[in-house]
Amino acid sequence: MNSYNIIGAFFGLIIIILFFGNKPGEPHKLSFNFRSLIKNGSIYLFNKHIHHWLISLIILLITIPIQYKTNNFYISLLNGFLFIFMIHGLSYSDRFIF
Repeated sequence: MNSYNIIGAFFGLIIIILFFGNKPGEPHKLSFNFRSLIKNGSIYLFNKHIHHWLISLIILLITIPIQYKTNNFYISLLNGFLFIFMIHGLSYSDRFIF
């Protein structure tokens, strides 16, 4: 972990405070729809809700090795942001319901 991870985590907290704060099953403060992929601000694939903690985890599994190999500024920011997003998503009571 480096200072850029911490900066990314800070930005993640700001986004959570600004746009989330909803209870499980409620729409986000930034609620929008895009075809059948995004409904009320939530991502859907094959009509199944894909939680943001799961998306964050998948991207982290790809980008953490890249961060350690390259020590890239942007990847470090992204990883800090995604880590906070993953922890936030896991805090919901419906985190394992798809």
